[in-house]
Formats: sequence, C-alpha cells, structure tokens
Amino acid sequence: GEVSALAFLPARLVSYFQDSQEFNVVQSAIPLTHVLQFNPESKPMEIVELRRALAYAIDRQKILSETLLQGSRLLNGRLITAPYFTGLQVYNQQVPQREYSFPLAVALAVASQKKLGGKFPTLRMLCDPNPEAQAAAQEMIKAWSQIGLKVVLIPNTAEAGKENLQWDIVYRTVAMTEPVMELWPFLTVGKGAQIESLEILPDWMRLSLIELDEATDWESATALIKKLQQQLYSMAHIIPLWEIDQFHVFRKNIKGYADRPLNFYDNIEQWIPEPFYPDVESFTQK
Repeated sequence: GEVSALAFLPARLVSYFQDSQEFNVVQSAIPLTHVLQFNPESKPMEIVELRRALAYAIDRQKILSETLLQGSRLLNGRLITAPYFTGLQVYNQQVPQREYSFPLAVALAVASQKKLGGKFPTLRMLCDPNPEAQAAAQEMIKAWSQIGLKVVLIPNTAEAGKENLQWDIVYRTVAMTEPVMELWPFLTVGKGAQIESLEILPDWMRLSLIELDEATDWESATALIKKLQQQLYSMAHIIPLWEIDQFHVFRKNIKGYADRPLNFYDNIEQWIPEPFYPDVESFTQK
C-alpha cells in the first residue's frame, strides 16, 4: 500500500526520505529519550551497587554512535542525565555525565554480589519494541555479561499479559513535554500519579515527588526537579541513556502539519489530505 505518513523514522531511513521527491521530513521539537528503569519491587535492584554497576558497564557513547546513529550526518543524539529533553528549562545542566568505566563496574558488581549472598540472580529485562531500542538493549546485555551479570530480554507480550509479569529492568523511550507533571507517573512505572502509587518508592523519593507536586510557583518547581534529577542520577535509580532527534514523514499531498511538532499528532485538526496521484511512469516501467 501507499505510505501517507510515518510517526517514527529509523536512523537508516532518514536520508532516503529526505532525498525523496514525494515526501517531506519534519523534525520534532522534542527528541526521543531512551532510559533504563528498575522495577521498584525487584529485590536485587534495591542494591545501589548493582544499579551503579549496570550503569558504569555501558559505553553509552559507543552504542549511540555505532548502533543507533550509525554514522548518520542527518541525525543527532546526545548523552543525557535525565529522562527528558536537555533543552527544557527544568533540565539540570550541572549534573555531570557518568563516564564508562569497566574497572569500576567490576568493583561495584563484586560489592553487590556479596550483598546478594555470593551469587547473581538472572535479571529480566523488558524493552520498547522500537527496533533501535531492541538493538541497543542487545549491546547492553553483552556489556553486562562482561562484568558477570546475566540479563535476559523478555519477549514483548500483549498488555493483558503484563499484569503479573516478573521483570527487573525496563528499557523505555519517552518524549516528555511537561516533566514537572509527568515525572511522578513515570517513576511509578505505570501506576499513575495517585498517593497510593508512591508506596513502592523509597521514602526520600516519595517525599520529593509530593513536594514537587505541591510547589506553588514555577521557580520552586524548577529548583525541586533539578535537585531530584541529581539524586536520581547519582543513586542510579534510573539510567538515562541518550536522546535522539525525532523525525516524522508526510507525503507531500498532506498539508497543515506543524513545522516543529511537539509530537506526531500535534496540530492534527489542521491536517488536510489533498488528492494524491501516483507517478504515471511507475505504471509504464517494465
């Protein structure tokens, strides 16, 4: 069938569509953020040394450049320290990047092994179905195996089958536009932004999210979320990986979409599909 629009464009296809005479490629205002989260109810993931070992074992820059961007001149990506866009006012630019360190990852893994009774459990990982996320996840699993950690990728299942699914790590892709509002439900991993959902989180994180929710002005909210970003990153409660510029594709007969949309469906009420007539030559070529 004919393609009218694509919400997500893999890195390897950006140049193809940009060179096409039939399509327009539009960059989203908000990049796609890739982040690792840990199950708050997973006993092994309560150990900070284990979380940090997982973080230090990943050569993020190498995976970003070689696996995701694949040397693309048209696609940009950046390492991050929060699960939201680096260009937002609430993003704390003062949080230093965690550099890849194999020796430190090994030392932390050994320290966590002692707390686990001398043996590592097999960790179960969920992953966004995005093909690029799946490829990056495989690279991380290889890296973790080098420090003695076995992580297995759990096949994606229907939503109905996820309720009782046992997992430790999840690889997510998100594009937050309002982190002050979105961080709470993000950290509770789908349990919403109700007070009851905070029960699975550490006390300090619970109190920080409530304080952020009750902030009465933008300046206070910004200061609180920047502090929370630093705490989450230093304790490796989440592992922000990278953000990658997003591109959407529209056939040229579609008019009215935003020049720099916040998301694919931004301004959708203004979209106007005009009649499309395929190139006559495509019917005459043998």
